[in-house]
Amino acid sequence: MMSFSSFVGLTSFMTRSSYTSLWIFVYYRTMKDSILSIFELNNTLLLPKEEIYKNIIYSIMAFLYSISFDNTINFIYMTAVVNLLFYLAILNMHLFIFKNKNKMLIETLIFFMILKITYSICNKYIICLLFLCSDLFLLQYPINKFRTGVLRNDKNYFDVENILIEIVICLLWLIYSMSNNYMCFLLICLINLFCRICMLFGYQIVTGDIGPNNKIYHFLIHVFCIKNNFYKIRN
Repeated sequence: MMSFSSFVGLTSFMTRSSYTSLWIFVYYRTMKDSILSIFELNNTLLLPKEEIYKNIIYSIMAFLYSISFDNTINFIYMTAVVNLLFYLAILNMHLFIFKNKNKMLIETLIFFMILKITYSICNKYIICLLFLCSDLFLLQYPINKFRTGVLRNDKNYFDVENILIEIVICLLWLIYSMSNNYMCFLLICLINLFCRICMLFGYQIVTGDIGPNNKIYHFLIHVFCIKNNFYKIRN
């Protein structure tokens, strides 16, 4: 019978993989349309190329971090492998859409070289540090959108559905990492959970559910360094 930890890990793996796979369908549909002569690209449907790179690097570091475990079934490893393949596919479709087909093979090989070199020269402690750094870089994009949304008092910068899904996934991974004593991944889950909850509070600030006299209000604008500009726009 599957243990509770394995059940949570399997749920986390399936949820994350399913959510990432949605980008595959978006990119595939856009790639098919890009062949048409009347095609007009809508950049809002696609990820910035830098974010694809960050997701690939994060998946590589998650893979290297997870292969040091002795567990027979390791859902962090499974998630890292699936996400790495997904984002490499997304990268290649992105290059195809933007008429950079000549770069598809070389950019894919570069990331496999990064994986090989990092595995060869880095010990597990350095890999843990790189894994943590890759997560912090990955958080820059949603945090910047959150700050811009608060600064401009515009709720369109907040994808509430995405935030809630990320919170659920973070909670599941948090339980899984605590059950298996994956301390580096536990720290990453806590950082991600904190940031996503802050984004949810940021949305409530924009909608007026959290007012200027609320402690959460002052906490967010100080921690994310948006105090001065925020006051100018609100006033």
